Amino acid sequence: MDIFKYAVKNKKRFNYKGICTVEDLYDIPLSGLDKMYGELKKQQKGFGEDSLLNKKSSEEKEVSIKIEIIENIVADRLADIDKAKKAQQTRDRNRRIAEIIADKEDAALHEMSLEDLKAMLTSDVADDE
Repeated sequence: MDIFKYAVKNKKRFNYKGICTVEDLYDIPLSGLDKMYGELKKQQKGFGEDSLLNKKSSEEKEVSIKIEIIENIVADRLADIDKAKKAQQTRDRNRRIAEIIADKEDAALHEMSLEDLKAMLTSDVADDE
């Protein structure tokens, strides 16, 4: 079963400045999630070493699931941050390109003769009428 479906179906709660739900984890700062992750990992280490022969207790399973949920949410949020940074970089690059294009168009106009500029100006006015 999907861990998120399991967590919602079984009403799993996390401790962070009180009790919070799985969906609340998306609103917690990454530093808070990291702190929660560290606390859960300490809990997990307290259960002893992993063994293929000994069955995990229900508490151990719950801690493992909570750790996996936090790992997934942090990875998702970091991917969103990276995506937003890349989108901002693309917007910045496109804005700079548009500015350069405008500068080159201005430079081309500056190099035109006075007669050509007047002809362009009067042809634009004639086209509007």
